[in-house]
Amino acid sequence: MVRQHIWAYLFCITSLFSCRKEETRWDTQVVTPLASGRLGVEDLIPDSLLQSEQGVWHLVFEESLTDINVDSLVTIPDTLFVQSYKSPFGAGSITLPAGATIFNISEDIVLNVPQASLRQIKIKSGTLEYKVKSFINGYMTSVYTLPGATLNGAPLQLIANTTPSTGDLPSEVSGIIDLTSYEINLTGANGFQTNSIGSTAVISVTQDAPVSAIISAQDSVVVELNFIEAKVAYAKGYFGQHAISFNEELDFFSGLNLPDGLLKLNQATLSLDVTNKIGVDASIDIGYLETLDENSISLSSLSESPMLYPLNISRAMDNNGEVIPSNYSVFINNTNSNLPQLIEQLPTAAKFNAQVFINPLGNISGSNDFIYTDRALEANMKLDIPLNIGLSGLTVRDTFEIKLEEELPVSGSIDIYFENRFPFSGVIQMALIDSLDQDYFPVVSDGFLAQGITDENQVVVTSTNTRLSVPVTPMLLNRLRKGYRIVVRAEFNTSNYPSTFPLLDSYYIDFKIVGNGNVEIEVN
Repeated sequence: MVRQHIWAYLFCITSLFSCRKEETRWDTQVVTPLASGRLGVEDLIPDSLLQSEQGVWHLVFEESLTDINVDSLVTIPDTLFVQSYKSPFGAGSITLPAGATIFNISEDIVLNVPQASLRQIKIKSGTLEYKVKSFINGYMTSVYTLPGATLNGAPLQLIANTTPSTGDLPSEVSGIIDLTSYEINLTGANGFQTNSIGSTAVISVTQDAPVSAIISAQDSVVVELNFIEAKVAYAKGYFGQHAISFNEELDFFSGLNLPDGLLKLNQATLSLDVTNKIGVDASIDIGYLETLDENSISLSSLSESPMLYPLNISRAMDNNGEVIPSNYSVFINNTNSNLPQLIEQLPTAAKFNAQVFINPLGNISGSNDFIYTDRALEANMKLDIPLNIGLSGLTVRDTFEIKLEEELPVSGSIDIYFENRFPFSGVIQMALIDSLDQDYFPVVSDGFLAQGITDENQVVVTSTNTRLSVPVTPMLLNRLRKGYRIVVRAEFNTSNYPSTFPLLDSYYIDFKIVGNGNVEIEVN
């Protein structure tokens, strides 16, 4: 998943120059508008992160905390079974006619399933490779059946017709059976075992054999079964106890610079929603959740929060294939945690450690755990930040390129007009800088952008207008011709900090750029 830059989105609304750069060209022989537009919060934050509730913008970030690979709870390793059926006759040899049965044996084979005691499974994918070797001097028919492994009610059966062996070299027959959708009863022949598949081997002289079979005392028929990449779609039994650890760092804003200054939030909420679609009891223990700066140094940790206590999750219920999940939610905000204070520190990342325990109390279900592996144990976090904020000295910076036409006379100005309906003011500085970031040439010093006028409920009722004018001088023009870039620094403040102001979906900044004089400029 691509991580979003949540804090950059939050404060992008404070940077007029860094969020939209439109190519503009004008001939300043006349006074004329060069560019105009409107910036609102919805223009600066992706729709996937921004929601409007009762006219107030909310920044919403959702993340899957755990999405367990549930196949790992019931894993069937590649397993080779070798069963040898030796001649029941004593010394010497015996001759048997066509159709005579030599072996008719029923026994259990044990499936290797780590940490689990299974009674029933349904295979999602995989194959059964078999090989039958006959060391008998005769035409033999081996019928090998797994009565508990069925597909649409029919048991799995393989039939191998082998020719007479040659000396010490057996006659071999092999094949592959697709196990997809097979249902396998693992209670064995007596119905009380686990991880056991009942099997029956009937080995006879082929019914229409052209000659009788000659069987010596040491002759045998060997059956090899090899389960290859068997994946489980459904399982029932006891899955054992598992502890799954998560250590993850969420990098929200790789390669971006966060603003300096102070941020005050009125509130923020974080919810953890767990949905258990597996027939096991579980618990989730979040060891810690901490925020990090751009150098991955810890800023602060979540403390005294219900989210840090073990969360006990009940098992789901199986109603004839319809899974009824169990759900659990925990909710923290400014009343039961230090969550808003964590966000106000403008972290660049968050780091957490968590453990998920499966069957923490053991086999309390009486081996009636169940799992449909296309349905998971899920835990999702949702961070909801109502954009009700206060700013104090919050500073953003950005740099952009300018293209200037050659051979231009020196005169004129560039005028920028703002209509601000946001509840914050700004002090804007602009400068030119060369490609080596060495020559710093001021252009605008302390340009003031007035905030909108608010009522007693801190809601903007009247917008304010501001004009900034940049004279075109020989020194400015010379640097523009040399390909200098423009650096913009803006410091924003709300009145009466740390008082907070809601950012409504009706707020905006209108801007217009006007050229005056004999200058033609193209801005990208």
